[in-house]
Amino acid sequence: GVSVADEAGLLALPDADFVRAIWASAPVRPLDAEFPLFFIYTSGSTGKPKGVVHVHGGFVAGVAHTMQVAFDARPGDVVYVVADPGWITGQSYMLCATMTTRCTGVLGEGAPTFPHAGRYASMIERYRVRIFKAGVTFLKTVMADPQNARDVQQYDLSTLRVATFCAEPTSPSVQQFGMDLMTPQYINSYWATEHGGMVWTHFYGNPDYPLRADAHTYPLPWVFGDVWLEDAEGSGAAALPFPRATAQGGVAWRRAEEQEKGEIVIAAPYPYLARTVWGDAAGFRVETSANQVRVHPGWKGDAQRWSSTYWVRWRGAWAYTQGDFAMRYADGGFSLHGRSDDVINVSGHRIGTEEIEGAILRHKALDPDSPVGNVIVVGAPHREKGLTPLAFVQTTAGRKLTQDDRRRLGDLVRTEKGIVAVPSDFIEVSQFPETRSGKYMRRMVRALVEAGDVGDTSTLKNPQAIDELRQVIDEWKRRQQLADEQQMFERHRYFIVQYNHVGGVPGAQRVATITVTNPPVNALNE
Repeated sequence: GVSVADEAGLLALPDADFVRAIWASAPVRPLDAEFPLFFIYTSGSTGKPKGVVHVHGGFVAGVAHTMQVAFDARPGDVVYVVADPGWITGQSYMLCATMTTRCTGVLGEGAPTFPHAGRYASMIERYRVRIFKAGVTFLKTVMADPQNARDVQQYDLSTLRVATFCAEPTSPSVQQFGMDLMTPQYINSYWATEHGGMVWTHFYGNPDYPLRADAHTYPLPWVFGDVWLEDAEGSGAAALPFPRATAQGGVAWRRAEEQEKGEIVIAAPYPYLARTVWGDAAGFRVETSANQVRVHPGWKGDAQRWSSTYWVRWRGAWAYTQGDFAMRYADGGFSLHGRSDDVINVSGHRIGTEEIEGAILRHKALDPDSPVGNVIVVGAPHREKGLTPLAFVQTTAGRKLTQDDRRRLGDLVRTEKGIVAVPSDFIEVSQFPETRSGKYMRRMVRALVEAGDVGDTSTLKNPQAIDELRQVIDEWKRRQQLADEQQMFERHRYFIVQYNHVGGVPGAQRVATITVTNPPVNALNE
């Protein structure tokens, strides 16, 4: 035993004695495997935050096993996860998976790229990090300025065995950048808060799955992953792990063809998938049975919301649906293409905004001096097209978008995606609204463009971005209104109309100066 008189004596103990003392004074209680481990609210990327319930047994065993499959994690490895401990990446891989696999975790306070982009690289060098995990947004930030890459290159990253993306879909150009800058084993992984841990990733050391900079990722062996899409004539698959009565509703569907975009689904549950969402607080009762602590079996949380949100979208099938687009390939790999609600209809053509963003980001690969740091594309209302793409561009440090830049970006999108995908404008901003878990809040940008409610902003690490966006969007709308009014007169080819605010104050009364440039022969008739 260990004898200490006060907290100071406890803290002065050697590490091994300290652990023994804590375990002796606070013994571990046996819990049912399904006893809730934590309730965690989603970031609200869908606009409706939900308290997701993860459990002890499945969650812990699952995230620990993915460490071995994806990272070849070994006891003593040093793991550095860029995340907030209060979000799912922090709970799963920063804390739980690292400790259960007897690895050492590195926690960094503050932004990993401040005061310079090499800060996180210095931590990798100092602590000889073997496994690195960060969101796509993080690496895009490093890509935004060539000086950032030079800052990173000042440090030795040779200890890295593997690095992976998380949080948002990536593109081949971003993956190639990571492979060139940090480690050749920079893989792509897919999962969300509800998934608990990685469900698609790359299998470390498996020659059957060669790693290429194509942003592909593979379902883990216990994940029944597929791509489905709505089809009024579709009858679904004949054999499903968990069929459901067609009378219970859902959309008609079919399995997507190879390289055909649809929604990514998981057709059967797995151990570390969430169990429900928080609800029925009155029914949540903890009890002891056979010396084991458990939650009363009758408690199911908000089972109706859990089912209707995630499980019953497809007619005749129980299938977990996160709401993300994907494509499946002949080699078993998948590529991710953003939220299924990030699709705009331009003059009858359905276009994923992620596709347009990828085309714009390609400019960075084609031109080392590109002013493009990052980009978000949303659909803006248009009286003729229904919606039109609108691109918000975060420029690299010290750069501004010129008219030539806008022309080149438009030409690039036209070449790669067609004329209907060309944004009506490229709006320059300094930042995007971003959660602490590293996701850009596209729905907030979309809401501002549509003059809607941006919703809960408490999950943002930079709420000031909303004010900046509101200002540039209002200015863009004002220019669009003037252009529309100007066009009405220009159709007659006789007028030029110039509007000026009284006193130069936006929002004040306006004065219109009309210049007759080409009077018709019969002015009265015209």
